[in-house]
Amino acid sequence: MSGPASPSLGRLAPGRVALLARARRPRRCCSGKEKVELYRLRSYREPTPDDLTKNLADTLKQMNGRTTVLEEARALLYSWSGWPVLDRIVEESSEVQIYLTGGVLRDIFLKSTQAPRDFDFFIGGKEPQLVLEQLSQHGQLATGPFGSPRWYPDQDERHADTVPIPSFYNGLWRCEDIIDVLNQFDFTCNALALDVRTGQFFDPQNGSRAISRRLMQAVRFDYPEEPILPGQVLTRNAVLWFRILHYAAARGLKIESVTLRWLRNHARYRKQATQFEAAFFPLHPAYLDPVN
Repeated sequence: MSGPASPSLGRLAPGRVALLARARRPRRCCSGKEKVELYRLRSYREPTPDDLTKNLADTLKQMNGRTTVLEEARALLYSWSGWPVLDRIVEESSEVQIYLTGGVLRDIFLKSTQAPRDFDFFIGGKEPQLVLEQLSQHGQLATGPFGSPRWYPDQDERHADTVPIPSFYNGLWRCEDIIDVLNQFDFTCNALALDVRTGQFFDPQNGSRAISRRLMQAVRFDYPEEPILPGQVLTRNAVLWFRILHYAAARGLKIESVTLRWLRNHARYRKQATQFEAAFFPLHPAYLDPVN
């Protein structure tokens, strides 16, 4: 098999030209390190002005896109009666970190016109339980399907899951920061977070890239085969299975090949559909199409 095409010699320094000339002559002995270096030299191409322009354009496009997401996220938060309470908590305590995550950000990137039914927040910093105590004074605190805190603010039907980062547990390791949390999410389109204080955006699983390609891709498949709560029939992997299929159908996303293979290999989870709908939400009518 022939090697990669040589670059234009006119763009290389004399020393590199000499190395390239030697690279073309057969050698009886060549160490692995020398082979790697010769391959790099033969593959080298200086960036053109067009390359630099394209890279700058891509960077600016990404920055502008995230600025738009930040503005739209703020507009949605301002329209929710629970936001003034959270905003005041952030203003009064510099050690509190609150991150907006999940479906709201996903749907903004997807340019969805659907109004959010709920919000997902993760609470970091020192003593996040104090934040929950403050929230309980302005509404009702309950628990969601995973047993995590769910806040119903006064005068609004839309609730918010308000999860302290140290107590977030998805069957894997305990989390210390928002990156740990996002790396244990269900699918990459959801693994997004926005620091509501600073506007910093977190995307460790390249979820925004998957959204731009309208691609549904699981973050991981190594969750333990255990119930989501003691006494529950519904398992963690079954929840993952249903959520991927439901949101792919509901948002018109193509399922990535490795994810689709996992879904088809675990079609037995469909037997838990009744339990899933009882705990979470009604499944999209066409959710089973990719695995049938």
